Amino acid sequence: MIVCVASNNAGKLKELRRILERMGHEVKSLRELGINLDPEETGTTFAENARIKAEAFCKASGLPTVAECGGFLYLGRTLQDADGTPHPMAGVLPGQGFKVGRLVRFGYARLTARADSMLFRAGERLPVHEFHHWDSTDNGTGFTAAKPNGKQWDCGFANEHFYAGFPHLYWAGTALPRRFVDAAAHYHQEEQDQ
Repeated sequence: MIVCVASNNAGKLKELRRILERMGHEVKSLRELGINLDPEETGTTFAENARIKAEAFCKASGLPTVAECGGFLYLGRTLQDADGTPHPMAGVLPGQGFKVGRLVRFGYARLTARADSMLFRAGERLPVHEFHHWDSTDNGTGFTAAKPNGKQWDCGFANEHFYAGFPHLYWAGTALPRRFVDAAAHYHQEEQDQ
């Protein structure tokens, strides 16, 4: 199966290629799949241009989605810039991103899923980490994150096609790559059946 990585980040592409190719999957970038989009950045802010690009790539690929940290903030209603001015975002999720000015929930934690979803099974625990200077008015309630010192918090949104949250997931050595590929295959089959 071919898996598309919708990122121009060479490091991410390399890491996901290393993990998924071990599982027998071919990993391609959007451009390698012939999706040669270079959306015109007609927005007046970074946020507007990010939205234009993300919407174009998502529409072109139509695949299950994982949005960590900055991607999670992009999917919210608004995001403050470094000066505190809010800018409209995608509006897919209810939260409003705001600048905190210091690291928030910095460090390693364990994420426990509250329900089955595309990547997780209810009660399953996986290692994650967070490092960000922004926060959201709604971080989700799909998971409980807990640090070794006992501090814990609600976070994340998930369903059968989607994961979004501040926590960065660890893909290597987990069931996540297989589950993501399975979700993509299921999506592809549904498209073929229509």
